[in-house]
Amino acid sequence: MEGKGVLFKKFADVDVFDIELDTKDPEEIIRIVRASSRPSAGSTSRTSKPRVFSHRRRAEEDDDDPVFHDDQHGTAIISGAGLLNALEIVGKKIDTVKVVFSGAGAAGIACARFYITLGVRRENLILCDTKGSSTAAGRRG
Repeated sequence: MEGKGVLFKKFADVDVFDIELDTKDPEEIIRIVRASSRPSAGSTSRTSKPRVFSHRRRAEEDDDDPVFHDDQHGTAIISGAGLLNALEIVGKKIDTVKVVFSGAGAAGIACARFYITLGVRRENLILCDTKGSSTAAGRRG
C-alpha cells in the first residue's frame, strides 16, 4: 500500500498510510476506521470478498473521508495506469478495446468499474470466475 499511497497523493491529493490492526473482527475494523482522525484514509486490505464491499461502505457512512481497500483501489489504479500506457504504446483508443479479467473478486470488480470510468465500454469487459464468464453488463456466457 505504501507505493500506492504515493499515487493517491499525486493523483487525488489524499494522504494515506498503513494502519496495521491486530484483529479480524469486521465490527472492530469498522469502528477503528470510523474513529480514525481526519484527514486520513483507512485500508481494509485483509477483508475478503464479498464482505469487503459492505465493510468499506459501512466504514464510509457518516464520514467524508475516503476508505481505500488495497485490493480494490490500489490494484485498479495501478492496472488502469498500465492499461492507459499500453494503449498509448500500441496506438489504440480505450473505447475500442476488449478487456478480460481472470478473476471477479474485489480487485477484478474494482478494476472493471475503474476501466469503465476511464472509457472502456461496459459491454467490452469480460470477467471470468469459478462460475464462468460474464460481461460487465451482467450477462453470463
